[in-house]
Amino acid sequence: MVKRSGWVVAALLVLVLSAGCAAPATAPQAQQPPDITGGVAPGSPGASPASEAAGDTAAISTPASGDPLTAGLSSRTTRGHIWAEPVIDGDTVLILHSVATLGSHVNLEVPANGGVAGFIGYFTNDEFCLRATACPNCGAGRIEWGGSLVVCRSCSTTFDLVTGEASGEGRGYPLGTIPYSLEGDTIAMYLGDLVEAYARTASGEETLFEVPEVVEDEDRGDRSWPRCCVVA
Repeated sequence: MVKRSGWVVAALLVLVLSAGCAAPATAPQAQQPPDITGGVAPGSPGASPASEAAGDTAAISTPASGDPLTAGLSSRTTRGHIWAEPVIDGDTVLILHSVATLGSHVNLEVPANGGVAGFIGYFTNDEFCLRATACPNCGAGRIEWGGSLVVCRSCSTTFDLVTGEASGEGRGYPLGTIPYSLEGDTIAMYLGDLVEAYARTASGEETLFEVPEVVEDEDRGDRSWPRCCVVA
């Protein structure tokens, strides 16, 4: 009886071993490809604020429009030469007061008759003054800032900042000033005034703007009608 039981146990062991060999092996889990959508890992030295933005959508960083160091400032600006980037709204030319006062003077250009009209602006006696970069003496467009005056690099004539008077026998700037208004941090000018002032400066006119003709009133304010029938 014991012998028979031994054979039964041996047979069961053979069956168990055979089933284990026949069973399919479990396939190892496939290795996932590395994530290439995340860019630089957050917190790493090369990580940018955009790469650390939450969610799957990448954030696009843009310069802050309110940055006082760049707003209204032209890319033409160099050391000692501030250039304003005018905003033209219809017939109005706008520049920022904060840009105009970054240095001793500010340069700007506006469209004029298919070209451009250049100006040098500065504050004197708390008033904003604009001088065309066209020389009133020789007509060359080479007026530059000279510290306590403006100077033509073509004919070497210098001009007083306040009066516009020329040195020597040269012809000075036309009489008059270019109107402007100051509201908050904005200096506003009329485009037509700038274009006319530039043209009249370049041509050597005596005034920036045409003076309206004065019509004498022989009636001395008498508007009664008809005058011929007035009874003495």
